[in-house]
Amino acid sequence: MKHVYKLIPALLLVMVLIGTNKAVAQSDTLVVQWLDESDNLLENSLYETIIADTVTGGERANPNRVYKLLQGGFYYVEERIANNGWHLNIVGEAGDPSDPLKNPPMIQMDTREDASRTDKIFQTAGDFTLKNVILNGKVTNGDLPYEIVRFDGNDATITLDNVIFEYAQWGIFANYGANADIYLTNSVFRNLVSQTQPWGGRAFSIWSDIDTMIVENNSFVNIGGFAAQIEGGSPNFVVFNHNTIINNGRQFFLGAWLRNAYITNNLILNGFWQGEDIPSGEITAERLESTDEQYSGMVAISSIPSQYGLDSQRRIAFANNSFFLESEFATWLDGTDDTRRQPLLNVRTQNLFDEVSGMVVSGNLFDTEDPGVTTYPDNHTDRINFITDVRTGAEVIRLHYWDPGRADDNFSIQWPLPEDLTYSNATLKTAAIGGYPLGDLNWYPAQKATWEANKAAQYAAIEDLMGGVVEVTYAGTVEGEAGTLGGNAVVEAAPARQIARVEAAGNIVWDDVDMTAGTYDVEISHRTWYSDSNTGRQTDLVVNEGSSIPIQIGVAQDGTTWSNVTSADVAFNDGMNTLALNKNWGYMEYQWVKIKEAGTENVVTTLWPGEATLVGGGSYKCSGVCASGDNLANTKDGGSITMSFDSEGSGSYTLKLGYLLNSGDADITISLNGTEEAAETLTASGDTVFTEVNISGFNFNQGTNEIVINAASGGVQIDKVDFFIVGELTMVSNENEDNVTGFELSQNYPNPFNPSTNINFTLPIASDVQLTVFNLLGQKVATLVSERRAAGNHTVRFDARSLSSGIYFYQLQAGDFNLQRKMTLIK
Repeated sequence: MKHVYKLIPALLLVMVLIGTNKAVAQSDTLVVQWLDESDNLLENSLYETIIADTVTGGERANPNRVYKLLQGGFYYVEERIANNGWHLNIVGEAGDPSDPLKNPPMIQMDTREDASRTDKIFQTAGDFTLKNVILNGKVTNGDLPYEIVRFDGNDATITLDNVIFEYAQWGIFANYGANADIYLTNSVFRNLVSQTQPWGGRAFSIWSDIDTMIVENNSFVNIGGFAAQIEGGSPNFVVFNHNTIINNGRQFFLGAWLRNAYITNNLILNGFWQGEDIPSGEITAERLESTDEQYSGMVAISSIPSQYGLDSQRRIAFANNSFFLESEFATWLDGTDDTRRQPLLNVRTQNLFDEVSGMVVSGNLFDTEDPGVTTYPDNHTDRINFITDVRTGAEVIRLHYWDPGRADDNFSIQWPLPEDLTYSNATLKTAAIGGYPLGDLNWYPAQKATWEANKAAQYAAIEDLMGGVVEVTYAGTVEGEAGTLGGNAVVEAAPARQIARVEAAGNIVWDDVDMTAGTYDVEISHRTWYSDSNTGRQTDLVVNEGSSIPIQIGVAQDGTTWSNVTSADVAFNDGMNTLALNKNWGYMEYQWVKIKEAGTENVVTTLWPGEATLVGGGSYKCSGVCASGDNLANTKDGGSITMSFDSEGSGSYTLKLGYLLNSGDADITISLNGTEEAAETLTASGDTVFTEVNISGFNFNQGTNEIVINAASGGVQIDKVDFFIVGELTMVSNENEDNVTGFELSQNYPNPFNPSTNINFTLPIASDVQLTVFNLLGQKVATLVSERRAAGNHTVRFDARSLSSGIYFYQLQAGDFNLQRKMTLIK
């Protein structure tokens, strides 16, 4: 029998029967009970209340519904709780730290009567809010499932506030939905510890491209692997600010493709305490031989792929963080058996910060300030024993949980929390930007209140660290084989075609499948890239956004052999169709899709993944050398490739060149409109992947420009050239009009802002005015003015409550006057 610690107050016994549970409806709030009238535990009450609170079609009885959980309550979940397009909003009553019986309501997975269990507590496909609860990742039978909370909704808003997350040997929650906004604040993560290997145990994982993630004023205590893992995609804007991280085994922040990020004002004690080990294979031979990746470093940032833009436009502040490794770990990480402690940054990451003006390392403290934390997991010997057992392959692995005084069962609760993460070090108490204490400010309530009132000023100071914004706009691509070849240059077939790999998230979409109306057989060639005896891995085939057609892989996998599965009688429209392979139970690779005449082997058309769009995740792979198209251009020794590119105006461009070398290094020159502009030595890139190099400083004319790539020595195979505009183009008018002076566009105020700000502009004469707002990708998100305005001063209020946090640009066009400024939205 699960524990019942207290009786609910008598006034809560006035209840309304909903389904099989007792709940109280209060306007938009539905109180979910956990005890019945006889004080017996209500099994599965949260799930059953949400299921019962529906109308025909699966919508909420009240679309603004908030499910309220009670202080002191225990909510055991037997079935997966899900939403589909609607906002699932669960808010608990806050706990009272002075009373051990007044815990925040705890949510925990329970086994069913037949001893089976579900795999998730929550799996969402819409907005989700969770506040003031304890979320226990351990099942009542002792299991530790993988990612008990999973977010799948595209464009969803996820709000997690004042949540205690405890017990998980992988991530306790993960996001797979594209373009989500995630707000994680005022929460505690504790005892997220793998029981089998060094990388397990992480607070959360992000497996797709997301828009905004705010991680602020949280504490991470006894984390086996990573506090933050953003590995499956690239977030547009990240704030990881004022967090306290105690005893995390690996990097505290794992995210190579950050674009705009504040990693600031964090307090890290015993970060990467595991070090890295050669005998166990954690450090590969390739890394040992490298000059820049022998160490991981506390944070590792890589160059971003082309689809996310150029490194030169990235803005990352890694500032005012403190790192300290206590003596137990410093002594243990002495280099014996190549178990090595980590530097602040590895060479590769430091070089990238040195090269990009908007990427700044500033004000960090490294092994100089012992914080002197009051009460925290100090069982360091347990941690060293654990990683030693894992690396030596011990039969019994000693774990390193820290829960002093907690009962040794799967139903007990730890309240109030035993940790006290205040600290004694006076330097650290004023080391944050703005003079605040480093780390989670919830441990310093008075200072947090001041910070809340002045947060915009701190964010503005962080923005100032990174300097001005480098505006970069993707302008187009020219394939190498599309150029005019000179000398020895030839067009060659690409050595291999790209395949698509879908791991945690991602769909493969062709939107230009030209067909004659009718039904056809669709054959899909797919495989896993690893041995897998499970034959149920599935892809959903969707044509023209119709119903999903399940395609199971069907046979055991050896990691190399392609499996071909056919779905018969698939209907297509006349003309252009959309065909998508949507991830269901993925981790598969796709070689091609063949559309055949029904009942025959006659192929009507073949769809190649390299010609599709990857939506929400996925990546291109190759079993050989794959170009972006079917062919490439090879200069041979002394050959040249001439390309034409049309520019809407004159201005600065960067060229991103994708190449493969014939043998050894190659010297090339690049001429623009008859003048040599660049000379580059392209270094050997191996023979399995195209290398990308950014070459800047090309001043294009308005109109047609001629670019010549000439191989002065050696030979180079050119896949493609991407063109990026750096800054603004100057548009030349054919009309001779006098420029009118006196136009002004002021900086918005306040800035940063939430959710609204004022924009002032001045017109010396009556003018047709366009005032528009763009995001960092150059996409228009709002039109504020589109009309004729009189001369004089004008103020426009911009309400951005529907937009995500991030950097935006507002642009004023009035006659020939055109000016743009930057503003920052912080939610």
